[in-house]
Formats: sequence, structure tokens, C-alpha cells
Amino acid sequence: MESKGLESSLIGTLASYKSCRPSSEWLGNYSPVKKIRESGLWLVQHLKSNPINEKDKEIILRAVEETNKRMKIT
Repeated sequence: MESKGLESSLIGTLASYKSCRPSSEWLGNYSPVKKIRESGLWLVQHLKSNPINEKDKEIILRAVEETNKRMKIT
């Protein structure tokens, strides 16, 4: 992950997918904050962060697998 971390990368990923939009009934459509209306997200920080790439995906998957092993989840 970049120095900003997982949260900013996840927000950047969601914000970058134009096909992933809220419904027309989403309350954020009525927000006075333009960035909220335009992004489709309640968060406005990290909207321009770099999305997760393939390397990041592998890091996340390994962390989840390791956590599952430690917690004995299958």
C-alpha cells in the first residue's frame, strides 16, 4: 500500500468506478456538498487517491488468509 494506507486506497478505488453509483433515492444526492453528490460517497477525503492495484490485492488477500489461519476460520 502507499503511505496513505488501505482506507485511502479503498476510497480511491470506489470513487474511480463510474459504473458503481448510488441509487436515485440515495440521500447523498441532496447533500449541499458538491463532492458528495458527484462522487456518490459520503466521504470526501481520499477521493483522488490511487485505486488498489494487483500488487495491493495480493497483499490484502495474504493478510486475510493469514488472519483466517490464526483465527482458524475456513
